[in-house]
Amino acid sequence: MNLSSIASQLKFYSPEIQARFRDPHANVETLNDIAKDFVRSVEERNEEESGFGTPKRSYSVSKALVTALTAMLARQHPGLSINCCCPGWVATDMGQLVGSRPPKKPEDGATIPLRLAFGDVGDVTGKYWANSSIRGKGDGEVQEW
Repeated sequence: MNLSSIASQLKFYSPEIQARFRDPHANVETLNDIAKDFVRSVEERNEEESGFGTPKRSYSVSKALVTALTAMLARQHPGLSINCCCPGWVATDMGQLVGSRPPKKPEDGATIPLRLAFGDVGDVTGKYWANSSIRGKGDGEVQEW
């Protein structure tokens, strides 16, 4: 179980960058190349032109890489259950950076990760799990990434 985020959504990236993240043949080198290309685009101050969307998306890119890594690991290890999730907007030091009133307590944010680590998710692997809202307190479901 890997911890990703709603920030990993690919809708902010160009179709080319989205395809690179979703490449069914991606390996660690592929993901490293995406990370290097992002860093280069930041250094050159051309994130938008490079397809990475608006500037200052480093957290989002890092979480998109976690989600892509999850899919890659699941393909490489078909006998294991390997998924990632967004815990939602949780009242932690980081959660309060987004806004002053996160709706979830840390124990609420642990619901989805605990389900993926210890619960029965069937044969689902390589997927991104979350609630339909970052405020949701359910135990998550597979979301489109």
